[in-house]
Amino acid sequence: NCLSLTDADVVFGERLQKIGDRSFEKCSGIRNLRLPESVLSVDRNAFDGCQLDTVYVASKIQFPTDYRCLGANVNELTLAQGFLGEMPAAKTIHIMSMEVPESEPHRTHTVSTSVLVINFAGSQEAWEKGNYRVDPTTQINFNVVFTFNYFCFIFSNSTNSNVFLFNVW
Repeated sequence: NCLSLTDADVVFGERLQKIGDRSFEKCSGIRNLRLPESVLSVDRNAFDGCQLDTVYVASKIQFPTDYRCLGANVNELTLAQGFLGEMPAAKTIHIMSMEVPESEPHRTHTVSTSVLVINFAGSQEAWEKGNYRVDPTTQINFNVVFTFNYFCFIFSNSTNSNVFLFNVW
């Protein structure tokens, strides 16, 4: 039952490459989402109807030309390695890197009017190369420095030890 899924129930494996159309549609119990580096694309409506609060995307990901792939109510979206295609809707978007695909150097991309703030690690010049059409009321901050908090977990038994390092946004 999708309605009973929570953040703790949704853990994506490191081999997952694509999240298909309507995979988590209307799963209202999922509030925070972390997509691993292996995920390269999210299809239309994959999370439509969800009540996502924060989404962290570790890979350079291909988003469809539909803003609803992550649902309509995302408060904060972090794109660690940028994105391809269209920028999904969210109130605040953090972009750590971005490059324009060689196949579309002059294509104009329209950013959803629901985006209120964009924090971009690069320069204004780098942003302008992306040809993003943004609503005049959207605030864009350039040269933003992103920080991470880390914690370490050490697991040890008589035969081996494992160290796990986690980053927390």
